[in-house]
Amino acid sequence: MSPGGKVSGKLMNGQLILDRQLSPESIDTLRELSRTCEASDNFRTKIYWNIIKNRQTEFENDITYSVNDQLVGYLGIFHFVEDEVEFCGMVHPDYRQQGIFKILFEEAYKKAPDYEIKRVAVPCSQKATIAKKIMEKMGAKVNGSEYNMQLEKTDLYRKKYHRNIKLRLGKKEDIPTIAAMDAICFETEFEDMLQRYLNDVASEDRRIWIVSKSGKTIGKIHVRFDKNKAYIHDFCVLPNYQGKKYGTDILNKIIDYLLDKYKLTICLDVKAENASAIKIYERAGFVVDQAYEYWKMKL
Repeated sequence: MSPGGKVSGKLMNGQLILDRQLSPESIDTLRELSRTCEASDNFRTKIYWNIIKNRQTEFENDITYSVNDQLVGYLGIFHFVEDEVEFCGMVHPDYRQQGIFKILFEEAYKKAPDYEIKRVAVPCSQKATIAKKIMEKMGAKVNGSEYNMQLEKTDLYRKKYHRNIKLRLGKKEDIPTIAAMDAICFETEFEDMLQRYLNDVASEDRRIWIVSKSGKTIGKIHVRFDKNKAYIHDFCVLPNYQGKKYGTDILNKIIDYLLDKYKLTICLDVKAENASAIKIYERAGFVVDQAYEYWKMKL
């Protein structure tokens, strides 16, 4: 339990604990639980490690369940969309079908109204047969799918795609430009993005590149570093430059940079229905590593 964690009570033979922020030691223990589950299940539970590590909130978003001081269950609450939260959780293989996930879920569900949201979303691996049956019993329905893709073909010749585009690291003074591109391409709220990207620019494990062609800004691409992986995200090309293969150019240039400088595994997430983006990623050498369904239920 992290300093300041709240003990909700002893349930069955275990203890339920609610935390605003997990300690580094608790995160390491949670990673070990995640590895144990992955080895047993042959799929990876979706967990937002970067957010867990950098929690800054008044809410108790990390809920753990321990038996004899061993962590055997976890459920995290993640708030990305104004009217929706995500629940991401796992239970140790040796402690399943004992009602632990239900205890975690019900505790998190009680906290959902704190966010003033309308829906709860639970990402489940397409291979997670038992988890999907549980969600179905709870009245949830599938609403959207997502692929986690990983770069496997690292030996492709990509420099032919660069076409004289330039990438430069975004700075604090670039945040309004970055937020404006986000609002245009992703239909987000400009003011919300200002604060988010202020944090990203200051973060040691995040980078934002602004892309230009002939002196004009045409897009942006973000990278988050976590352990031995680099995650590409919030990648966009402004509407006037779409359909001209600049997306391919940007992606290939950032891949070359990351491979040359960091030697990391490169990953990204993409909605399963975004066929055009998936084609770009596949041409660049990405393959689907994990596939998730989003099970959603109204409050």
